[in-house]
Amino acid sequence: LFDFKTDRVPPYAAQDRAQRYQGQLAAYAYALETLTQKPVVHCLLWFLHSGVGIDLAGENEKIKKISLTFLQKICEIQLIIL
Repeated sequence: LFDFKTDRVPPYAAQDRAQRYQGQLAAYAYALETLTQKPVVHCLLWFLHSGVGIDLAGENEKIKKISLTFLQKICEIQLIIL
C-alpha cells in the first residue's frame, strides 16, 4: 500500500509525521484487503518534498487493530443512523 504525501517535512521528522497517518492507512488497508482478499504486507508513506519513504510494515499489527476499531465505529454509526 503506497500513500504519497505532500507535507513539507524534513527528512529527520518523517518518521514522526508518518505515525500521524496510521488511522488513515488502517482504513486504506482494510478497504484494500476487503476488495482483493489479500493481506496488506507493507504500508509505505512517501513524502514527496523530502523524498523520504517510511514503511510502517512493523506497525502492521497496530494498523490491523486500528482497522478493527475503525470498522467497529463504522458499524456503531450505521446503527445510530438506522
